[in-house]
Amino acid sequence: MIRFALFGVVLVTAMALAEDESSVSTAPPDTETSIQSRSGMTVHIDPKTGEITGYQAPDPRRLPSERLERTLSRSAAGLQAVTLPDGTVYVDLQGRFGHLQTARVDQSGALEMRCVETIRELVSFVDHLGVRPVAAEDQP
Repeated sequence: MIRFALFGVVLVTAMALAEDESSVSTAPPDTETSIQSRSGMTVHIDPKTGEITGYQAPDPRRLPSERLERTLSRSAAGLQAVTLPDGTVYVDLQGRFGHLQTARVDQSGALEMRCVETIRELVSFVDHLGVRPVAAEDQP
């Protein structure tokens, strides 16, 4: 039974990695619009003001909620079961029914990990950090 559970974990992980890799374009970049990295100085430009600024890390309170909502969705709406010739039933979950492994450092400095299934669980787990998912329409 443990072998099947481990196989399931490996299979789900491989499928998730394949989905991420399939979304990456393998086409060569457009030479006119692509930015080539060379030795020297890297300049960061504020997209709002156009001013040259120092590097600013992304705001940790802004989670990519659209992807999280899709991954943690438990909705079966629109999913279709396909019966294969050998009788196996196949359902493409379209990125839904996932789990999210999260970690935080507690007040004693120990690492605490948890697997969450909903946005609500995620928010309650990381609440002490002041992290809140942001709706997709609120993101820049």
